[in-house]
Amino acid sequence: MDKKRIIIISIVVLALIIIVASICIYLNSLVTRSKPEDVVSAYMTYLVNGEYERMYELIDQNSKNNNSQEVFVSRNKNIYTGIEARNIMITNMQVQEFENRNSRS
Repeated sequence: MDKKRIIIISIVVLALIIIVASICIYLNSLVTRSKPEDVVSAYMTYLVNGEYERMYELIDQNSKNNNSQEVFVSRNKNIYTGIEARNIMITNMQVQEFENRNSRS
């Protein structure tokens, strides 16, 4: 009987650990979600610094599906070096939500 009881207690403890870990992971994901303003700011910082690979990490999945990282990096690098962009800045940034044209209701 003691072995059975130890096994049952072990299973209950393991289940509780899994549940608590799952809750912590979920709560952490809520806290670490970026605000749109922060994403745009990071994107612009990467642009100014020529960090095109990091810019790619910030675009949405639909855009990633339509453009490989290699194509994205090459295209943006060619655009911004081609026009000799310097001292890029954003002022008075306002983010507005819009309905995704590609989403289906």
